[in-house]
Amino acid sequence: TISVSAEGKTVVSPDLASFSFSVISEGKDPSVISEANVKKINSAIDYIKGSVGQKDVLVLVSGGVDSTVCATLLAKAIPAEKIHAIHIDNGFMRLGESNEVKVALGKIGIDLKVVEAAEKFFHGTTTLKGKTTNLLSETISPEEKRLIIGDQFMKVSQREIEDLGLNLEEVVLAQGTLR
Repeated sequence: TISVSAEGKTVVSPDLASFSFSVISEGKDPSVISEANVKKINSAIDYIKGSVGQKDVLVLVSGGVDSTVCATLLAKAIPAEKIHAIHIDNGFMRLGESNEVKVALGKIGIDLKVVEAAEKFFHGTTTLKGKTTNLLSETISPEEKRLIIGDQFMKVSQREIEDLGLNLEEVVLAQGTLR
């Protein structure tokens, strides 16, 4: 596991950098990773293998470190055809970032499905206290924005899961968030 640093949400650990480099680069520079991190990686891979078995895995990849490392560990633990990786581009990503994530994961054998959903989010609404909110593009309240984005994310995710023909009762959901 990776612990929160003494500086709060700021990650300052060189171990995390070594861990991420090692996993993402497939250890091309073994001098960068410590033996302790090799053990952490191997432990995570063994845990995934034991937990997943022969099931398919669904991982929603945000493009952040947590979900990207999670997907990378999955690729090291199970066959690529068992991994269903989805990235929902909600229109709030940095320019070109969704493609960068797809290319990076493609290099390790993960076929990331990028869903272009900016318009759905931009024009999204939700129900709050029995009333439909304004469009996200017209909403000022941060709380309402979070609710609209969350609601749209669930709708888009559900549609993509259905399109993949996945039965959620038979699929393992992998999540990258560490805390």
